[in-house]
Amino acid sequence: MTAGEMPLAEWVRVESERRRREENPDAPVQLRPLDDFSDEYADPTRYRTVDQERVGPKSAVLQGLINGECCGWAKRPTTGEFYEAMRAEDPTTRQKSLAGILLRADF
Repeated sequence: MTAGEMPLAEWVRVESERRRREENPDAPVQLRPLDDFSDEYADPTRYRTVDQERVGPKSAVLQGLINGECCGWAKRPTTGEFYEAMRAEDPTTRQKSLAGILLRADF
């Protein structure tokens, strides 16, 4: 029976069940060790990345985030500058703005 041959409520039920089954497979929750969430760079032997040269302050993902969130800035920040901003004890106004992109980002 196709979507056009069944009542809308039945199609919604069937489609919702299919999506629940296919898009959200049951998976056991396994918490990573506490050391995985330290302030240091990720251990490249524990995580797969496309390019080992693009992790930490050179992160390609972080650069993409900065490019999207800071596209109107007169001087676009670098990933290294972002890392410094996140660790600044007495951040400047620019560093505060840079750290704030995580709050505005639409992941």
